Amino acid sequence: MVAALVVLAGLGLRAYVWSTALGEPDLDEATVGVQAEAFLDGDVAVFFPNQAYGGTLETGLVAVAFAVLGTSTFVLKLVPVALAVAATALTWRAARRVVPSRLGQWCVPALMWCWPASAVLFSTKERGFYGVALVLAAAIVLLVLRLDAEPTARDIVLVGLCLGLGWWTTPLSLLVAVPALAWLIARHPALVRATRPVALAALAAGLPWILHNVTHGFSSLEAPSGFGTSWADRTGDFLDKLPIVAGLETPWDPDRRLLPWSLALQAVVVVVVVVATLRTRRRAPGLLATILVGYGVLYGLNGLVAGVGGDPRYLYPLLPVLALSVGSLIPDPVPAASDHLVGAGIVVADEDRDLRMLLAVTAAAVGLTVWGLVGTRAVASAPDPDSFLSSDGIEGVTDLLEDRGVGTAITDVSGMQITFLSDRRVEASSFVVPRVPAVERGARADPTSTYVLDADLYGNADRLDAWLTARGVAAERHRIGRWRVFLLDQRVLPEDAGLLEAFGPVPPLPAERR
Repeated sequence: MVAALVVLAGLGLRAYVWSTALGEPDLDEATVGVQAEAFLDGDVAVFFPNQAYGGTLETGLVAVAFAVLGTSTFVLKLVPVALAVAATALTWRAARRVVPSRLGQWCVPALMWCWPASAVLFSTKERGFYGVALVLAAAIVLLVLRLDAEPTARDIVLVGLCLGLGWWTTPLSLLVAVPALAWLIARHPALVRATRPVALAALAAGLPWILHNVTHGFSSLEAPSGFGTSWADRTGDFLDKLPIVAGLETPWDPDRRLLPWSLALQAVVVVVVVVATLRTRRRAPGLLATILVGYGVLYGLNGLVAGVGGDPRYLYPLLPVLALSVGSLIPDPVPAASDHLVGAGIVVADEDRDLRMLLAVTAAAVGLTVWGLVGTRAVASAPDPDSFLSSDGIEGVTDLLEDRGVGTAITDVSGMQITFLSDRRVEASSFVVPRVPAVERGARADPTSTYVLDADLYGNADRLDAWLTARGVAAERHRIGRWRVFLLDQRVLPEDAGLLEAFGPVPPLPAERR
């Protein structure tokens, strides 16, 4: 009964997300949907479209789901939810090895499933590889604990497979794996002799990455831009986002916190991990703190983290360690005094106390998550929200284009959303984040251009409007949610109107060029 309530609570939280603007497919989700459909047509790629990282194992799972259940936004979102369930099961098995109290062990899966707001939100977002990264992170923690207790050839090979899949899927997996394995080897130096089976298994699992890079000049090893940031800056970003993944701060709203001081919330997270490390010293001495510190150090080496703003997605794989840390703080309940009043005939079984405490912990986790999701929904409903939080109006835009018989469109960032939502009846390019070359070429070749532009992003909508007005080009204009739609009777390319194509200095509006 209690397990059912926990499951229903987690489903209720996700249903809330789906019922709001937070549930609309963002540009990354739609890209996965389009790529998964291409998989079903035999066009299988190694990486997320138009980039040399982000393995497509998870996209393959989406393709299987589409083949079995049909293509829809709901089915698209089922895959990250299913992966969150798998990660929850793995973390529960790890909890049985590291969390000292029975009640704490039961609470860990409840935390993984119902907390925090950012994790619940991400578990409804199919972004290509984060769900698999979470599963691999949970698997690595479990395998390290099993190898610490009793090394076996099977677990050694499984570690290698996780490393290879993680390297192909996303290096984020290594942010957990590297410090966890360093801790294991420090405790069992003899395991260094297992390098060969680990390496062979890793090479086998990472073969797609290897083959792609051999034929593409090892493009995956090109260092991403750090946008002018340093390792210290990016490590500071890790610390700033710790309260978000602990549920103490609202995702995308750093001013909405449980305490007014960011440093105090960071200290709370650190204290929780330190105390949890002390509580688990007999089972896995130092493991939780080692992973947290190692994650932060390695996080700062990734230049990509500088380009996501307030999005805490790069801390998603840390969730199993945080859930284990919080679970380790929970003691078994002390028997109530009434249990000993035999004469009164009042006896409360240990199991009943545990279940009541589990319900209380779950209720607290759910309450904290609801608080965070309500705040995030408010951010999504505010003017000019992050495009990964809200695509308000994108379904209305798609309906308009289909009603008008538009076959191609040029957008700044919404191309894959329109393409997916229209089931490719409208193939829309994205000149800011191009994904599918054939779609980009098709939209540019159309003799009449249709534009869908974010009303605020880079000022491109105003830029195009000014260019059309200055040249007397006829256009039908619409404003739907955050999008401005321009239906033209001639071809106009983004460079013609001086539209900004990527990050960089904003050129002056065409009307200002005299």
